[in-house]
Order: sequence, then C-alpha cells, then structure tokens
Amino acid sequence: MKMFKGVKIKKALRKLKNQPTDEAFLKLLREKLVSYVEKTPFVRNEREESLYFQRFSPLFNVFNAKMFKTMPIAIILGLIGIGASAATVAASQNSLPGDTLYPVKILSEDARLAVIFNDESETKARMNLAQRRVEEISELITEAKLNTSITGEQIGKLELSLNKALDNFNSHLDIVSVKANEFQDKGESEKAF
Repeated sequence: MKMFKGVKIKKALRKLKNQPTDEAFLKLLREKLVSYVEKTPFVRNEREESLYFQRFSPLFNVFNAKMFKTMPIAIILGLIGIGASAATVAASQNSLPGDTLYPVKILSEDARLAVIFNDESETKARMNLAQRRVEEISELITEAKLNTSITGEQIGKLELSLNKALDNFNSHLDIVSVKANEFQDKGESEKAF
C-alpha cells in the first residue's frame, strides 16, 4: 500500500512539473517567506547542539572516555615504533656494504645531510662520509684477505659491496669538489677544507 502511495505522489509531482508557473504567486510566496524569516528570530536549542557535539564530534568533548582508553595504546605503539627505528639506525652504523642494514645506514646519513643548511658544514660532513667509505672499503678488503676459503659467490658479493661503497664515495667526493669550487669562486677557499 505504501509503495502504491509513493507512485501516486510521483505521478502528481510530474504533472505539476509540466504546468506553467504563475509569477505573481511566486512573488507573493517569496514576500511571505522573507517577512516570516525577518519576524521569527532564530532560536538555538542548546540541548540539541550539546547532544550533537557529544555524539558526533569527540574533538569537542575532551573528556570522552573512549578516547582516553585508546590514547595510551596509541602513544605506546608510537613510542615502540620510534624506539625500534632508532635502534635500527644505531645498529646500522657499524654495517658494511653488502650487509642487511647498510641501506639504513646510507639513508640515515642522507637524512643528516638533508638537515644541514650551511654549505661549509655540509662539505665537512660529506668529506667525513667519504673518509668513512674509504675505511669501509679497506675493512672489506681486509676481511677478504683473512678469509682463505672464499667461494666464487662470496667474491661476487664482495665485488658488488666494494662497488657500492666506491660509488657512494665517488658521489660524496663529486659533491665536495663542487662545493670546494664554489668556495674558491667566492674567495672563501679556507672554508673548502
């Protein structure tokens, strides 16, 4: 029965849609609406507003019990994530090319370089990193010499690791030489090294 009633309403609305509108009637209706709005002040229902904010917006309700129950869990998980990241970065600092954590070490070095805004400090940091790559290469060579039973696969991995370290060294050295040339062009050659 309800569906039949809805169909009747839709048909009636379609008929009204096609009928021409009376402009005088619309003007009178607008005037009545404007006068009603002007005469009737807007009254706020504070009880309904407070229910709305309590129900739909926990940001406005600072003492929402659900929020405080889950907040310590989120904080603890965040601290665990930060701690695990810091531990991984710290553990990666002694890694050599070819080790699992070596990319983390390179990423942390790049992050440190990204926050240096002084050209002189950046040049010194890059020189230190280039020196670090030289030390890594010499350590890899020493390990290879000490290991007498080295296989062909290990030699391939060692060669790949040495190439990675050498590429990283060359990239730092290239940037340092560009910065040194910039310092010389500015007449600040004492800052270059």
